[in-house]
Amino acid sequence: MASTYRKLTRVTPLPTPNLATSRHRTTLSFELGHDRDLFLTAAAAIFPFADAEQTQTFLTIMLKSVPHDLPQTEALQKSLEKLQSLMPILHQMRSNLDHVFFQVPTKMQLVNSEGQSLTIYQNPGFGKRSVPLFQSLNELQTNGLLDFSPPPEQQVTAFIKAFRT
Repeated sequence: MASTYRKLTRVTPLPTPNLATSRHRTTLSFELGHDRDLFLTAAAAIFPFADAEQTQTFLTIMLKSVPHDLPQTEALQKSLEKLQSLMPILHQMRSNLDHVFFQVPTKMQLVNSEGQSLTIYQNPGFGKRSVPLFQSLNELQTNGLLDFSPPPEQQVTAFIKAFRT
């Protein structure tokens, strides 16, 4: 995992993750200087995991839904542009990863400087024992496990309005 994130820092600035492990869960957290960096950091941080594409799709949808009258809109639009330019590179890098650790179900949660949290994505198998490792999105759909929906626009907007400028 360390070498994977070291390679990633060559493509995009990413702080060193804080790692917390327990018997059945590994948590990566990133300390950022600005709330505006949350979405881009989340997109980069999830890249090695099998759930990356779904998570990045939800991140993109959320950034596109941000009302244009928020003070943070310009910074978030820049994040969206950078995310869209970074996606092909991340997808190419991910294709070279083949470690079982990166196949586990994930949950992506952002916490802003005010302590508010926003769940971007949660794999329905996250936190469950003995969940089979699915190899493709089609397999997930076939097995009826895609039941996560992104937070409503109002919740995303409230989360962003709480950003410190």
